[in-house]
Amino acid sequence: MKIDFTSHKIYSLLLVAALAAAGISFLLTPMVWISKIGNIHDIKIYGKHIFFAYSGLEALFANAPAGHRDETVALNPQMFIFVSYAFLLVSVGLALLKKKTFFPILTIVASVAFAYLACDHFGWLERSNYEFLWGFNVFVAFMFLAMVLTFVSAGLSKLKVRSGEFKDHVALLTMLIPGTIFLVVFAYFPMPGILIAFKNMRLLGSSLFENFFKSSWVGFNNFRFMFATPDAFNMTRNTVLYNLTFMALGLVAAVAIAIGITEISNRRTAKLYQTLYFLPFFLSWVVVSYLTFALLSYDYGALNGILRAFGMPEVEWYITTKYWPYIFVIANLWKYAGNGSIIYTATIVGIDTALFEAAAIDGANRIKQIWHITLPMLKPIMILLSILSVGRIFNADFGLFYLIPRSGAIRSVSLVIDVYVYQGLTSGSVNIGMVSAAALYQSAVGFVLILLTNWIVSKISPDNTLL
Repeated sequence: MKIDFTSHKIYSLLLVAALAAAGISFLLTPMVWISKIGNIHDIKIYGKHIFFAYSGLEALFANAPAGHRDETVALNPQMFIFVSYAFLLVSVGLALLKKKTFFPILTIVASVAFAYLACDHFGWLERSNYEFLWGFNVFVAFMFLAMVLTFVSAGLSKLKVRSGEFKDHVALLTMLIPGTIFLVVFAYFPMPGILIAFKNMRLLGSSLFENFFKSSWVGFNNFRFMFATPDAFNMTRNTVLYNLTFMALGLVAAVAIAIGITEISNRRTAKLYQTLYFLPFFLSWVVVSYLTFALLSYDYGALNGILRAFGMPEVEWYITTKYWPYIFVIANLWKYAGNGSIIYTATIVGIDTALFEAAAIDGANRIKQIWHITLPMLKPIMILLSILSVGRIFNADFGLFYLIPRSGAIRSVSLVIDVYVYQGLTSGSVNIGMVSAAALYQSAVGFVLILLTNWIVSKISPDNTLL
């Protein structure tokens, strides 16, 4: 019998099998070892004991000293197990549906989270020698396999792999796999962490889950406190205005560089200029900060050396705020304009040369050809990249605003949301809830802005929208 690995059905069956194996492994393996309760030694608790609300210790607790009986109340975490298995069963149901979706990934993550809480519940007992044994590790391994199979099964179903279109683009789609894995691991898995923004997080235990569930809910108090601080308006204003400036000037600079390079007739000269413009993108902000220091240092900087040579007063650049908005803009353009021009250069190269030849025959010079042919052809990609940039208008370049100034003397013009979040996490009196609120505020506003921008573009130029 030949197995068709391009069919989503085989992966759906493997998904159900992986979920079943995960559930069985969690029930049949020990999760905690209680070394001593009263005069009782060496007691193992299994998943099946917890699931069926019978730990095997009830009779033994009757003989335990009276002073220790209150501690045994915590030995009933079966509700966490029930919820974990409820999510597991929902995952199985979604896997068996004819219409394949990616939703089982969410229910699998929820199932693992509640299973962890059930195990970690025992770790809060003072008299427990707490450790995860191989049962929970096997459970997590099968659940991770289930997530991979969910992605493969739903992906094959959505892409219609048996169609000719998929076969024509299979190589390109394969190239997306590393980026997709990166996106899932670093973007989707951490998403439940947004709940921290609504908590008064305290370090009350040894694990993140314990700290989270023992910390109290505070609703929107973290947001209220954040907006009540004098930094709220300052960091929001700086982040938005800098990004608007970067977007506008960056677009003009990138398009100008792309047009200038494509207008150079000598290919070697064009490649040389393109390399020179693109090279700064590969330099880290740490290197750029030292280059900036070589220019702006009060005693040894090149700029102050030039001012001294002409008999002009020297400038203490690192404590004079009025110059830094311009310095930030120049540094951003120097580093990113060349990289941004690559897409526009590729678009210009792809324009049909017959259009330029026809325009030249009609008497149009190079400036008119650029204005009436090149720029209109660049319009769709310019709109697309602008929409994507608007989505990141609340995300500042951390390296630029944290490393280049080298100190907090110009905090009024260098404080942006990313720097605020970092300083909050690294300060001695860290408020994780408020820092998470700032990060959530940043993401939520960016999401709304990208939808709003896309809606405005759909009204003006429907053919150039992102969605």
